[in-house]
Amino acid sequence: MPEPYEPSLHSIAELVEQRGAETPRVDYLIAYDDQAARRAFPYAEFARRVARAAGYLAARGVGRGDRVATLLHNHHEVPFLMFGAWRLGAAVVPLNVEETPARKRFILENAEAVLLFTLPEFEPEVRSYLTELPHLRAVIPVEAELDFGPEEAGAAAQLDDEALIVYTSGTTGNPKGVVLTQYNLLADADAIAAWFAIQPGERWMCVVPIHHVNGIVVTLLSPLYAGGAVVLNRRFSPRTFWPRAAAEGVSVSSLVPTLLEYLMEAGGTPPPTMRGVICGAGPLAVETVLRFEERFGIPVWHGYGL
Repeated sequence: MPEPYEPSLHSIAELVEQRGAETPRVDYLIAYDDQAARRAFPYAEFARRVARAAGYLAARGVGRGDRVATLLHNHHEVPFLMFGAWRLGAAVVPLNVEETPARKRFILENAEAVLLFTLPEFEPEVRSYLTELPHLRAVIPVEAELDFGPEEAGAAAQLDDEALIVYTSGTTGNPKGVVLTQYNLLADADAIAAWFAIQPGERWMCVVPIHHVNGIVVTLLSPLYAGGAVVLNRRFSPRTFWPRAAAEGVSVSSLVPTLLEYLMEAGGTPPPTMRGVICGAGPLAVETVLRFEERFGIPVWHGYGL
């Protein structure tokens, strides 16, 4: 029986501040948009923007125990909103943009979300919920950058605060929310960082949606925990995957089985820094793994997280 995780941290915000103080100029978040425009945020700047995002949320009445929903793609503002909410002790409710309107409405109601950050194309739809959902105070479109304003002084969060509410994608009935605390997320990041031996400065590439725990915990939080970096892509592209991994010196990326097939169809060559890919979130055939490993010469680690 493994020993329980004994954290040395009091919150995720403490981790962000610690990294910002220890390695202020080392890049943590490197984000690419649809036009391949690149933006890099070193640890110190990331910590400042997280504190400003927390101030932005606090100014809109968000506090400990509240829930903030997101209906967004892999936008560079999403990590700031997530970590900003966690700094306040609030939980994040990430919605899949492909959910039906009925399921979106149900999740917002069931989670009792107080704010919703959304892509502009969904704004007319979700604004109609304002009169129906008493807890939902505002719908905020995110197109370019949010004006976060001043920093929120001091972090209020604790390890037992709710951090993430992820809704199941079951095919029958209403989705069910799974609640994860800050302790849960840090324990998972600690285990992932140890198992994969993530090194300080190592870069992991995120091409899966960060409305899912795979994108959030595996490729966003775990590198942060270990002092590494994340290369956040707006979407997966088999044409740019290996060249971008080479340009950024990526070591690991987390994929799903279908993406392995797309990469084999597209071809290309992994960079020498690439030591493997994680694959999960669906049935993974042995034949697919063997073909991929033979084709690219790097291992596939089949992951499943609870």
